[in-house]
Amino acid sequence: MSISFRYYRHLLMWLVMVTALGVTGGCSFDKSGLARPGDAGQNNSGPPDAAIVADGTVWFDAQPGSDAQPGSDAEPGSDAQPDAQPDAQPDAYVPPCTGDTWECLPDGTARVCQDDAWVAVGACPLGCDVTARECNVPSNVPGDLMDEGTGALELDSNDSIVTIYTDTGEIDGADGQIRPPMVGLHGPSGIYYEQRSQGPGPGLGVFVVQGLTIDTTVVVNVVGTRALVLLVNGAATINGVINATARGNLGGPGGFNGGAPSQSGDGSCGGLPGLGGVGGPTGHGCMSGSGGGGHAGAGGSGGNSTCGSQASGGAGGVNGCGYVELVPLMGGSGGAGGAPIPIINPPATNPVSPGPGGGGGGAIQISASGGIIVGAFGGINAGGDGGRECTSAGGAGGGAGGGILLEGPTVMLLGGGRLAANGGGGGGGDCS
Repeated sequence: MSISFRYYRHLLMWLVMVTALGVTGGCSFDKSGLARPGDAGQNNSGPPDAAIVADGTVWFDAQPGSDAQPGSDAEPGSDAQPDAQPDAQPDAYVPPCTGDTWECLPDGTARVCQDDAWVAVGACPLGCDVTARECNVPSNVPGDLMDEGTGALELDSNDSIVTIYTDTGEIDGADGQIRPPMVGLHGPSGIYYEQRSQGPGPGLGVFVVQGLTIDTTVVVNVVGTRALVLLVNGAATINGVINATARGNLGGPGGFNGGAPSQSGDGSCGGLPGLGGVGGPTGHGCMSGSGGGGHAGAGGSGGNSTCGSQASGGAGGVNGCGYVELVPLMGGSGGAGGAPIPIINPPATNPVSPGPGGGGGGAIQISASGGIIVGAFGGINAGGDGGRECTSAGGAGGGAGGGILLEGPTVMLLGGGRLAANGGGGGGGDCS
């Protein structure tokens, strides 16, 4: 199993000084050709050429029939033109920098001083740590995906059972389909989905939303071969339960399947099948149990056989297939399938029916820019499953626990909340 938290707390104070230069636009008016009534050179007996009030503002150009024909003195707007357009406002003042100063900016980005000039570091969707000089971005996926979703995923009592399909992008609720199977942005829900690869690890099913709320009455089941990544551009509040567990011999999302009878579990840390041999007065053989799958820790060994050669149990899967950081994001390896007890003489009186190994738990990542709260009645389960029942065989091994990765500026697990990624044990010997 592997459970990882990445959270960052920071107090940011930022002072911006802006110097603005005020510019007043002006205008002038050409008074040539205009005069007050009674001035020399004007026809005093007739109507005035132009009326001018005391402050010099022109109210009308000329009376009909006067010496000055309309338009002869000044066409409206022709004499009085603005001197100039107001000057463009200056850019905000950016203070110079020295050394290798690192700064977190109010817009969610960061910058660093290089050669006495600021260089943009980029967006910090999960916060910025000036002390550690880190811009926090989601693990396993590009940070710019955080902006792709346009709607929130809010699950209440009307959606008591919800299924998220990591291989298709479909989300179904008890009250109907929330998102159809498709790649890209689904307009009505505002939920974005895409598929990504991550080298040797399982594929990723990435969902992007603007907020996540799961009420206490809601159970979310995650199904598929791809690990689940939920990017939340906002806060995530989980008061219900998210299940990313194995289902029988099938691994959870991003986990690996249990082995078929007599076969090792899937995944590079799959459990090994049990061993045995002929023995006992009846000629029946004995078979030890099979090993459980490994992940961040080694899987449990199968139980020893109890008769005949008393063979040791199958080895559990080794550790080292998963990392505490959950990069890449993957679930647990599968347990080995049970091995049948060899029947030599007389013929078997019971059917030989070994069971398959249990699947490994899935992997889930929630990265939220507004922080994550797992409430008192909330929880996330990424457990592996136990080996299946058997007859006349060694017991099958259980699958390893998966992984849970929670990232945000704050991550809170309230009293009563649960995070679980338990693994199944090794199979018992001589199942009959």
